[in-house]
Amino acid sequence: MLLKSILEGGLCALPSRVGTGSSLVLAYHNVVDAVEGGRGDASLHIDAGTFAQQLRALKDETDIVSLPELLATIDQPGRRSAITFDDAYHGCVTLGIGQCQNYGIVPTVFVAPGLLGFFPPWDIRANNGNWAAADRESFLREERGVAADYCISSSLPEVYRIATLEELRGLPPDALHFGNHTWSHCNLSRLTVAEVKYEVTRTAAFLEENWPLQALPVLAYPYGIAPAHLTSLNGSGISHALSVSGGWARRGGVSGMLLPRLNVPAGLSMNRFRSRLRGWML
Repeated sequence: MLLKSILEGGLCALPSRVGTGSSLVLAYHNVVDAVEGGRGDASLHIDAGTFAQQLRALKDETDIVSLPELLATIDQPGRRSAITFDDAYHGCVTLGIGQCQNYGIVPTVFVAPGLLGFFPPWDIRANNGNWAAADRESFLREERGVAADYCISSSLPEVYRIATLEELRGLPPDALHFGNHTWSHCNLSRLTVAEVKYEVTRTAAFLEENWPLQALPVLAYPYGIAPAHLTSLNGSGISHALSVSGGWARRGGVSGMLLPRLNVPAGLSMNRFRSRLRGWML
């Protein structure tokens, strides 16, 4: 552990190896008070103090822009970054968006409307982070990543709940954009072409109805898993699609339907975070 800490400290002190014309989309999920962390699928729930430190480090290394601006300038010189949140957690709405506003950042929140108001199944099943890999794989494959029944109450703190439609509507319109996360947060690789299109187009219509000026034609794949055939997205109106893993995107080096994101889990040290920003490790 000591050697790892020394290595990370040395790497983050090195000059950035990220060249001009590079873009970085960061993937977050939830933001919670420190005393409320370590529950549910624990890696998804970052404490607010650490999140603020990461935003400051990100501003030191990059020009933080909105996701639509980053996508529109992805082939231009510079080092740009954008903040995204998956799932629209209550903690994201109450803490994460506010932190972003403090730094003048306009994030994008990817919404799965079928989850609004519920505690998501992965947090219920993880049981304070202890979700066996075999059980998770079975959930993704056999249940297609969708629970048969959703929980409207839980022993988990309220910040672990997905926000309601009313809570999302109450956010300042200039504070964020909304993106597509499918209707039911399903494993798209286990769906038919028709099912994929239904999940995506139904959500797109929902976003346009509720936030016509903030809705983006951008999809974040649930669980970071793309459909078995990307052609299933043809005709869905989606212009770009994002994974949940990866790093810096270089000019001309990525597909618009498989754009990488840097997943930022809870518990990541600041030295490791800075090293990732500087391109020294994933």
